[in-house]
Amino acid sequence: MMLALIIISMMSAVASPVSAVETAKQSSSGLNIEQIRVGFDGSFKVGRWTSISVEIKIERPCTVQWSIEVPDPHGNPTVFPGPETHFADTGLQTLEAVFRTGRLDGNLRVRVSADGDEVERLLRTNHDEAGELRPALEQSVVLVAVLGQPAGLSDLDDLERPVQIVKLKDATDLPAEYAAYGGLDVLFINGNPAITAPQSDAIRDWVYAGGHLTLAVGRETTAFQNGSMYQWVSDFIPLRGTRALKKLSGMENFARQTTPITVLRGKPVIVARIDTGGNGSDMPKFAGSVLVAEERQPLVVRTACGFGQITFFGIDLDQPPLSDWEPLPQVMQKLAFDEFPPASAQSQNQGRRLSQTGVSDLATQLLSASEDFPNLARISTWTVMTLLLVYLMIIGPVDYFLVHRLFRNPRLTWVSFPTMVCVAAALAIWTARATNSQDVRLNQIDLVDIDASASAPQFVRPHSWLTVSTPTILLNR
Repeated sequence: MMLALIIISMMSAVASPVSAVETAKQSSSGLNIEQIRVGFDGSFKVGRWTSISVEIKIERPCTVQWSIEVPDPHGNPTVFPGPETHFADTGLQTLEAVFRTGRLDGNLRVRVSADGDEVERLLRTNHDEAGELRPALEQSVVLVAVLGQPAGLSDLDDLERPVQIVKLKDATDLPAEYAAYGGLDVLFINGNPAITAPQSDAIRDWVYAGGHLTLAVGRETTAFQNGSMYQWVSDFIPLRGTRALKKLSGMENFARQTTPITVLRGKPVIVARIDTGGNGSDMPKFAGSVLVAEERQPLVVRTACGFGQITFFGIDLDQPPLSDWEPLPQVMQKLAFDEFPPASAQSQNQGRRLSQTGVSDLATQLLSASEDFPNLARISTWTVMTLLLVYLMIIGPVDYFLVHRLFRNPRLTWVSFPTMVCVAAALAIWTARATNSQDVRLNQIDLVDIDASASAPQFVRPHSWLTVSTPTILLNR
């Protein structure tokens, strides 16, 4: 009778599948999640800090608490609380924060609460470009955000590295928080967009921490000098107005192409004048590398900025004659992306052993070291599989031999089988408590980068990795 009930319950469970689509919870008080935007136009990297913007609708002034839930590298849910915000006005409001996910295909859940009411929305990973949440990019992908319309970035196949180019609509798409740029490799700004002071400060801190900023300014040099970006860029690339060029032979020589750059007679090219000194001024002088020079004056330069770098094009890339120049994509690859090694060089480096263990990835060794607890004796996977095989033998053939051959009473299996299961469960619990520590253990690795540049300002960049071993399952917050 009991066996029949078990079979019926299993069949009913199979016949009643759970829906794979989870709907967002709604609030009866009018609190609602209208839209969620992640990363740079939906593009972000796994394991890197990413911006999230949540648009909500409220019907009365309230204080909003909210959080983002994503999986960690092991698939455990991790909650990132957003800042508590008070809204005095009703209607559409925006919440902003940063988070990072540990899985390429991890889902994202947003919870918003106000005055006792709570709503949530789940975004499932969708490989469709029009999906609400695209999969996270691998960290090997070069993520490039482009503001403006520079030519020469449409074809980067020769880079031999996976590249994701995100074209931003306007300056409002740039985050105003430094951490939101954590997954970005290159920020390309053409012209003089209306960048606010908080956005400029965030970009500056991102460059200091290792980002690559590429600027292209020609005719709008004067307006750029009056903007918020130039307040700190001038410490590394000082400008002195503009100058006119009747030819671009330096760019042609750098490209090593036979296709000339046609400059129309009577329409010289207006370019930025980079201050290299010699005018008796006490202002900072450019001290970086000159990549392309025209008439013995730098046109394209690069300089270190903390742990990052700035590449500056003193010419418009969205205007003729450069925008019509056919070899421009190859030139852009050399000038803007030469710090990314080709795939062939990477494969050679990956093949070299870093230790006798044969592990060729330094990050893998770092993760292995952080998860190693020498004083914690854990049962191996092979031991668990062997014990599981023994358990199956006992509740199967051994139980059958006892009740049919030894006691000759098959009904005794109703006593022997539960007894064996309870004994095995008790032994498993005792073994787990005996081998696993009941204390919380921590492993922490700290790495500090120090900018040894002789020129001020100098920078320090710390990194910390923390691994926790706990006997209970915890929700990471």
